[in-house]
Amino acid sequence: MPLWRKRLRLKYGRLAHTSVLIPQLMIHVRSPQQERLKRSVPAVIDTGADRTCIPRSVFAKLGELNFEYGEVGVQGAVGVVERKQTFVVHLKFADCDFLDLEVIALEEDFALIGRDLLNQHRIVLDGPKSEFHIYRSC
Repeated sequence: MPLWRKRLRLKYGRLAHTSVLIPQLMIHVRSPQQERLKRSVPAVIDTGADRTCIPRSVFAKLGELNFEYGEVGVQGAVGVVERKQTFVVHLKFADCDFLDLEVIALEEDFALIGRDLLNQHRIVLDGPKSEFHIYRSC
């Protein structure tokens, strides 16, 4: 059983262009090949996403050739499977580093933190207070 070290207390916001407040925070993406190539990205906690997704614009700005890439089949909420491009990144989320993480390129201006990262933390959503807590184990 992991030792939960530090609690991060964060506020909900309207990042995803919706009238509903949602759990959001900033994450940090960098190239495994070129450590100086990095970008901070706003992100939404998405418990319905199996995998973390990063905006395609991040890779365009940092140079897609600075990342290993591939493809994966992704099934959306309506059941249709689509091929999506993936990139391998170093990612910092909730003060924890995730090295060589394969993420899906997303056609949005914000990232989605999926269960591949969420399941490694204890997360408490407090809707009435419009805040959430992340207990990290790293």
